[in-house]
Amino acid sequence: MWRRRLAALMSVALLGSLMVAVPAAQAGESGDPIWADLNGDRRLDRVHPDASSDGTQCAINVQWGGTGTFEEHPYLPPGAQVPVPHCPDMGVAADLGGNGSVELIVGSFEGRPSGAQGSIFVLRNFVPEVLEPSNIQLNEIGTADFNGDRRTDVFWWTNQGAGFGTYLNTAAAQLVPGPIQQDQGEINDHQVADFDGNGAMDVVVAFHTATTAPHMGVAVIFDDGTRVWLQQGEDHGWDVEVVDANGDGRPDVRTNDGGAATSFLNRGDRTFGTGPIANDDLAHAYRAAAKVVKVRDNDIASPGAALTIVVPPRYGFLTNHDPRYEVVYQRTATHKLPDTFVYRLTQDGLTDTGTVTVNMKD
Repeated sequence: MWRRRLAALMSVALLGSLMVAVPAAQAGESGDPIWADLNGDRRLDRVHPDASSDGTQCAINVQWGGTGTFEEHPYLPPGAQVPVPHCPDMGVAADLGGNGSVELIVGSFEGRPSGAQGSIFVLRNFVPEVLEPSNIQLNEIGTADFNGDRRTDVFWWTNQGAGFGTYLNTAAAQLVPGPIQQDQGEINDHQVADFDGNGAMDVVVAFHTATTAPHMGVAVIFDDGTRVWLQQGEDHGWDVEVVDANGDGRPDVRTNDGGAATSFLNRGDRTFGTGPIANDDLAHAYRAAAKVVKVRDNDIASPGAALTIVVPPRYGFLTNHDPRYEVVYQRTATHKLPDTFVYRLTQDGLTDTGTVTVNMKD
């Protein structure tokens, strides 16, 4: 029996960095080892889901402390026929309920074992229970925190038509389907990131051959299930990559259809824009002193975007203090009427303009 361990034992040594309850998103494919502290000795154990050595059942093979011989723990998936033709060969570990014990969540690219009541299973003390009753051929199982409660949730994806799915880890130590689901299409690519900065992970997925329109596309699915389409199509497929394209600390998305790459800049409000986005500004100036206007502070653009003035001010003039970030406004008229000027950001053939209004303080 796996011994319970305290949450405090999730130390820096185990996480490799800060003492947090949930590590960054992790995932395992077929044949990848699962690393987890199953017996509470503060050492990571090496775990391999596979068939039993006699070929009749499935098994969890554990190398305690990550060294030495493997210890075999046979099990039979609920309803499976003996001998089991194929067994789960990938998985993750999670502390379900946050109660200090570690469970294993396992599955296979081959899908449902013959006769079994499901294709994804939870193993508690090496005893299996069905998590996913449908027949899903998995490419990968992973973990992340999809609702910001500091418990480790579970996700899976496949390129065999069932899409991308999540389960939320409840206080009752159960896994329940989460709002993030892409239940159609073959997944080309996916990335997990907190796009809206609320502490709960979101997902960007690229898929094709969905049975309903759009048949291909790229979408960001937020933690509450809200979906924002970045691209849709009938005859293109995309890869996706999470990047910080404009250096503002927010995760952006870059897609590629095998030729052209497109960057979708994250505005931070669950919307995205392509290319540079110049937002209007309001500044206040005195006649006796030049005013540095940081026009790019509220823009969505990478540092490489070029800034040019397309409509100069009427009651003063501008000088380029730093053409990447700032312009300097100098008042010449003696009245107090507001002044305006227009600037343009340009990058990769895309442009946007913003208007700056300057109000006088004297």
